[in-house]
Amino acid sequence: MKSPEYSIFDMVKFAKGSVLSLKSLWPELMTINLLNAHTEFKIPVYFIQGQHDYNCPTELVKEYFEKVTAPKKDLLIFEKSSHNPNFEENQKFNTWIIENLRVNE
Repeated sequence: MKSPEYSIFDMVKFAKGSVLSLKSLWPELMTINLLNAHTEFKIPVYFIQGQHDYNCPTELVKEYFEKVTAPKKDLLIFEKSSHNPNFEENQKFNTWIIENLRVNE
């Protein structure tokens, strides 16, 4: 809300987009149990998790992370965040992205 890059209209559009995504994707999402499927990846996999996330509980993320096999994987827990660590601890998030996901290294 305090960002100069976004207006109140952008926030309304964001909220409407979130509702549309939930309505469109939720029914199919509820048919998938990730703990029993989709555990092998041929690309690096990164989990960025807020410790206090009630939408995606940290214990379930940890359980799934342990089952995943990938050439490289990492689980980063943001201790002061819930569902949106990229907003709630944006400096820590941005620093991690820059330091860990460099394309040319």
